Amino acid sequence: MKFLALFFIMFFCNIYLFSQDLQINADLRIRDEIRNGYGTLKPDTAQLSNFISQRTRLILNYTNKNLKLTLSPQNVRVWGDVNSLSKNDINNSMHEAFGEITFDKIWSLKIGRQELNYDDARILGNADWNMQARSHDVALLKLKLDSTNIIHLGLAYNAMAEGNFQQYYTIPQYKTMQFLWYHGDFKAFNLSILSLNNGVAFIKNNQEKIAYSQTNGAKLIFTKKAIKFDITSYYQTGKVADNEVNAWYGYANFEYKFNFNLKAGCG
Repeated sequence: MKFLALFFIMFFCNIYLFSQDLQINADLRIRDEIRNGYGTLKPDTAQLSNFISQRTRLILNYTNKNLKLTLSPQNVRVWGDVNSLSKNDINNSMHEAFGEITFDKIWSLKIGRQELNYDDARILGNADWNMQARSHDVALLKLKLDSTNIIHLGLAYNAMAEGNFQQYYTIPQYKTMQFLWYHGDFKAFNLSILSLNNGVAFIKNNQEKIAYSQTNGAKLIFTKKAIKFDITSYYQTGKVADNEVNAWYGYANFEYKFNFNLKAGCG
């Protein structure tokens, strides 16, 4: 009972608890939504929907000199989606569960289920506006060249389940992924460069094949006194199944800070 009382205080009052190397945090999000044509055209006979969704997440971080361990179980549900007497709850998941070992001042390795959240999260982001958010099963090699230059190399390979023979991968996401990310901070600007190779499985002639697409681009932010300008551009090529990919994305934004209380921008 003492443990339950302690957990209740931490959970609802947002108190952080520390032992020497352990941090415990919690995230509770409850959202009421009314949808009437969101994300798709509304059929003439359809009525609006109203529901309450909830994300409950516990975050445990253990650190010492060269090691970090994180566990983050979560439950994402709609109120009433499971019978109140049900023994099975399919809404439980592990949002993050990874270990990170630091070899020296330059190299570290982070491996397991983890969020990938880079730059403006346009290409690799945690999609935190979704109740369940997004995390990946990935090995992430980090290289810190100095205080201003960082390189990350990510590798992922997915399968449906354990098995003695090949199983088709039918989950609608990548089966294999590799990315290389560089970030540099300089006097008046910072620069990020991302190269992503995405392999998606598809079935053709009763055989599993993998189609690869590549996304390459950069983000540049320039800041000087009252002026801030950032520009982003990505180009995508390769294939999705048997279809050729040829796409690009561009973004530019300019901001000017008149004083402490007033800032204007256009993009």
